[in-house]
Amino acid sequence: MILPVVCTRPEADALTVRTICAAAVLIAGCGSAAPSQVPLEQSPWISRERAGITVQADAQDSARLGEWLTVAEAGRARIQEFFGRTVDGGFTITVFPTRAAINAHWQDTFGAPNVQFPCWMVASATRAGVTMLSPRVWASEQCGHDGGNAQETAMIVAHEIAHVLHARTSSHREINVLMSFKWYNEGIANLAAGMYTDTAGLAASAASVSSLAAVIDLSNGYQVARSMAAFIDARYGRARNADLLRRASTAEVLSDLGLSESQFIEQWRAWCCQSVR
Repeated sequence: MILPVVCTRPEADALTVRTICAAAVLIAGCGSAAPSQVPLEQSPWISRERAGITVQADAQDSARLGEWLTVAEAGRARIQEFFGRTVDGGFTITVFPTRAAINAHWQDTFGAPNVQFPCWMVASATRAGVTMLSPRVWASEQCGHDGGNAQETAMIVAHEIAHVLHARTSSHREINVLMSFKWYNEGIANLAAGMYTDTAGLAASAASVSSLAAVIDLSNGYQVARSMAAFIDARYGRARNADLLRRASTAEVLSDLGLSESQFIEQWRAWCCQSVR
């Protein structure tokens, strides 16, 4: 079973499992025990709305609603400027107060009661909006992200908003779930949000890439995927890259670019390793 989940992976992640955000497998997550489920009705939700964006959170995070609205507005503006198109319709960002609460929500939403999501997974996106673990607890309830780093939090929110736009633009309603398309789905979101720009190890990874579907299996798969999206941007232009959001598969993207898979990989490999991108 595949879950329609999209998440943000830490750049230094050493996990070798398949990009777990979209795989319904039992994951212990950093060796910790499975968190207990917390009934959400025990934590009253408070929400604020502005300019089509709603942020809702537990009462203990209510003081940050205004801050997160501002972050979401900036993230939407960044994504709209990058793609040259609007994120039509409003969306909601739901901030969960604990790892147990967000894990229980994901289990219920995706009908996967036995799945424990990985510790580095702090956010997900669908057509409707974003769910996020409160940055207040990132230091104790996740691995790989810094909840005290405002810039990192802003990039993660922007990354997820890019996924919202992609889901609403693509001809495939559940585009964020397609594992074989993660090289583009995550790559374009990373590029738009300004994430995974470190080029350390990129050349070595480029030499090992044999298929686009396998990119996300790499330990630095998000970095590689971002580089591939940047290659399309540089070679074909931003407007062409934005238009690819409509495509529903790797085959459609390659057909649009007029390249075979091997040609794309070969040309990207030559581009990415000639200079720092």
